[in-house]
Amino acid sequence: MVLGTNAEILFCNVLGCQLLHRTEQELLGTTAFGAYWQVLQADGTVFANPKLLLSRQENLVLGIAHPQNGSYIWLLVNTQLQDNTNQTICTFSQITERQSSEVNLRHTQTRLEQQNQVLLALAKSKTMALGDLNHALDEITEAAASTLGVERVSVWLYNCDRSKIECLNLYEQTPKRHSSGAELAAVNYPAYFQALETERTIAANDAYTDLRTCEFGTTYLPAVGVTSMLDAPIWLEGKMIGVVCHEFTGGVRHWTIEEQNFGGCIADLVTLAMEANQRQKAQEALRQSEARFHKLTTHMPGVIYQFVLHPDGSVNIPYVSSYCREMFELEPEQIQQNAQLLLSQVHPDDHHTLHESIAISATTLEPWVWEGRFINPSGKLKSLSGASRPEKLANGDILWDGLLVDITERKQTEAALAKRERYLAILVEVQRRLLADDTDGNCYTHILEPLGQASGASRVYLFENFGDHTKKLFARQRGVWCSKEINNLTLQNLPLLEVFPRWIELLARGDIVTGIATEFLEPEQNILTDHHILSILVLPLIVNNKFWGFIGFDNCQEVRSWDSLEVDLLAAAAAAIALHQERALAEKSLSQAKDELEIQIDKRTKALKDANHQLLVEIAERSAAQCALQVSLENLKKAQIQLVQSEKMSSLGQIVAGIAHEINNPISFIAGNLVYANQYTSDLLDILRLYQEYCPHPGAEIFQRSQEIDFDFLVTDLPKLLESMQVGAKRIRDIVLSLRNFSRLDEAEMKSVNLHEGIESTLLILQHRLNSQNRNSPIQIIKDYGELPNVECYPDKLNQVFFNILNNAIDALEESTVYRQQSIVRNSGLLTKSEIRICTELAVNNVRVRIADNGPGMSEQVKAQVFDPFFTTKLAGRGSGLGLSISYQIVVESHKGVLCCTSKQGEGTEFCIEIPVWQNAT
Repeated sequence: MVLGTNAEILFCNVLGCQLLHRTEQELLGTTAFGAYWQVLQADGTVFANPKLLLSRQENLVLGIAHPQNGSYIWLLVNTQLQDNTNQTICTFSQITERQSSEVNLRHTQTRLEQQNQVLLALAKSKTMALGDLNHALDEITEAAASTLGVERVSVWLYNCDRSKIECLNLYEQTPKRHSSGAELAAVNYPAYFQALETERTIAANDAYTDLRTCEFGTTYLPAVGVTSMLDAPIWLEGKMIGVVCHEFTGGVRHWTIEEQNFGGCIADLVTLAMEANQRQKAQEALRQSEARFHKLTTHMPGVIYQFVLHPDGSVNIPYVSSYCREMFELEPEQIQQNAQLLLSQVHPDDHHTLHESIAISATTLEPWVWEGRFINPSGKLKSLSGASRPEKLANGDILWDGLLVDITERKQTEAALAKRERYLAILVEVQRRLLADDTDGNCYTHILEPLGQASGASRVYLFENFGDHTKKLFARQRGVWCSKEINNLTLQNLPLLEVFPRWIELLARGDIVTGIATEFLEPEQNILTDHHILSILVLPLIVNNKFWGFIGFDNCQEVRSWDSLEVDLLAAAAAAIALHQERALAEKSLSQAKDELEIQIDKRTKALKDANHQLLVEIAERSAAQCALQVSLENLKKAQIQLVQSEKMSSLGQIVAGIAHEINNPISFIAGNLVYANQYTSDLLDILRLYQEYCPHPGAEIFQRSQEIDFDFLVTDLPKLLESMQVGAKRIRDIVLSLRNFSRLDEAEMKSVNLHEGIESTLLILQHRLNSQNRNSPIQIIKDYGELPNVECYPDKLNQVFFNILNNAIDALEESTVYRQQSIVRNSGLLTKSEIRICTELAVNNVRVRIADNGPGMSEQVKAQVFDPFFTTKLAGRGSGLGLSISYQIVVESHKGVLCCTSKQGEGTEFCIEIPVWQNAT
């Protein structure tokens, strides 16, 4: 191609026209590679200076737009200026394929750089470093979706038995939403799960046709609109634990190698995130474990330590818990730096046993166990118990890991128990000596000696109170014991109220006096100082509830106080001495009484015989009275029971009577007015017939209204309606009458009544139970009434008897129905109908009422107790066991009749009531 001075085309050969896809006429005169050609340079920028071709160019790469389809044609252009003509020769050749490859390569490099930057940013993410798995997965899925340009990226993990994978994180790019919880069962997609085990990535360009993913084509893919899949398995510790899914929804997509590698790297990043999460959890668990150990060592009442014995005999303590501050009054750092600070606190008497026990444990490598005492810098004495297990290290050191526990309280308790046992032994000895004393309580010196030795007192003395002729209170010494270093204290006729008035008041109340001499009031303190008493304990001796004397314990060599245990045990010894004195006084009084008794025994022998006879008579009379009282008590109990039941029935009767009265008034109004309503209705209907007869052609409105209300049916049905209302009113009146007959509030006294009315009223009251829906058929009542005269009785009480017996019969039949229904199911038999038969008859001067059922009957054992109070065979809450007992009392005691029961298991039960027609009949 030849160019002019302005880069216009002067000539272009045929091959050039073909390469440019333009005719020679279209080219000539136009600017070569001008804006009209839409020219790009190799770097993609617009070629805007065609005159550049007028200078020498070598291998200039230019692309021009195809005039028909707009695709770019890439040319390699060279130009050379002709000096003699001012024209430029421009040669070019097509390099479209090479340029496309270079462009693709540059694009690939750009994508790789972008992917690498994304992977690097994710690897440096703080959430990855902190082990925050949920936020790390959010960042990874969002970055992967954005980089690959896919709609959905999700992370799935296997469950425990690897039977399915569960979605841990699903990111959808369009709604920018994260979710989780979906599940895919491995058994439904075997090819896919097999491919995950063997392939680095699953690049399914067409997910519907790829053999590895086509199993999802029926349900999963259509549901989410996915067409192409790029999945990479997640490996952790040499085991495939899940998969990262990249899902494209825009049609078939051909995944490049770079994209597949990127998908694999995303899966690796998920692995790194999970490992970081596991490390974070492990570190947190370690921190918690260390915190628990620190808390344990801080709060545990003991010292955990490590003790090292080196081959040269030197020792050190590399670790000691913080409780050492309380136990040794040393900081842990002080002990770790200088073990001798701790070892120097060992009590001098326990040094030998400590070093010996360490040497034995080091030699035998047996566990070290030792108990000893430590003296803290503040002077506190503590008893400690140590235990540890030795371990010989490679360098020859022996390491003990162990525990030191403060057992000071335990040792103090053991010492207290030993002291208590010592005192108890002394108490036993005191009791033995008191029992062996034959001086009538006049000598206590041999008793005071063991008490003084056990208590550590310098002096023990016992004083007895007495009053002179002026009734002043004095005390005389009855015994004293002193240690060898103390002089005996001899005091006789001590005026107590003048010397120790406050003490006497306390001791007379049974209180003790104890304390250090300098703590008492000045007068008391002076007396104690005069006798060189540094501390004292005085216990009262109470004989026959009187202040008889006291026992005192002095300390003259050291100031000490008695603890509560010593006081209690010495008080027990004082009580034993007081008891011995009581016994001595009683024996003395008994001896005197014996002499007097022997003198009077002859005189009283006869009187005693007479009194004995009289006593036997009184005993017999008392026994008879007691029996009568027992019978009265039983009768009273029965009367109380009957009274309670009668009150209940009376209350029930009042309620029933009240209801009957309230119903009777309005029903009387209804029944009385129904007669007139029937008459008025008949008259109105007659008038209507006359109107129809004399006015056979009524107006249109009357005719239409009569058709609407069905006049002919109304005329026919209205009398029937009134008749049914009369029948219902009569039924209500009968029920009200039965309720009044059953309650009989006006018949509490004995009257002559018709028993059949009482039975019928009771049956009406129980009608709801006879027709209970719980059974297949109602209970049939068979009545066999005889001709009975009116009977003199208590109507309300007899109604109660009928009610109790019939109610029990219904209960028995209901129980029998359940049993027989079960039997029918097993034996395919026919169900026997439930029946209650009521028979009445006249027997000379008595009337007899028999009530029988065809229920299950009862055993002889039950029948023997059937009239006993509180005996029942019903379930708890269904019966009180009083019904038949009260019925028996009503028939037998109130009516001088007979109530008996006849029953046999499987054949039913019959109760027979027989009472006189007249109560005054013999």
